[in-house]
Amino acid sequence: MIVRSHPFHPANQLIVIEHFECYPETSRDLAKSFAKDLGVSLALDLQKKLRKVGPQRSLVISPGEPVIGDLFIRGRITRLSGGNRFHRMTFELFGYGASEAQAMGEVIEVRTSTSLMAFSISRRSSWTWKGNEGGIRENIEEIAEAIVEVILQGQK
Repeated sequence: MIVRSHPFHPANQLIVIEHFECYPETSRDLAKSFAKDLGVSLALDLQKKLRKVGPQRSLVISPGEPVIGDLFIRGRITRLSGGNRFHRMTFELFGYGASEAQAMGEVIEVRTSTSLMAFSISRRSSWTWKGNEGGIRENIEEIAEAIVEVILQGQK
């Protein structure tokens, strides 16, 4: 779900991305040591995908660091489920054993502290031969790509 409260154009603006909050104790079927770093991974994937699509200037910061830029992206990973690799491989056409991740967040205009857009995006990797961590990593990359698409929507 995407909610745009104000139109905005990210061209020629510095986009500051804060590490997404992630609570590994709420994840299922994943090593907690793997899950704890996924918020950082999502922020870095966002930066990488922004740079890939064009001359977007972006900076990744840790929580608590001062925000110096034009647009600020912050959020949290709300769901992590590694699924079941055996079920994915055995019942691949029916979606059994899917890994799943969900992230929520918002884009804020730094100068006015106005929320420009809120998002809640989830992805499932039902058909993959990868392990649970590989499936979740794929989900996180797809979420980053979806966030970039909605941020750049309408930019010409």
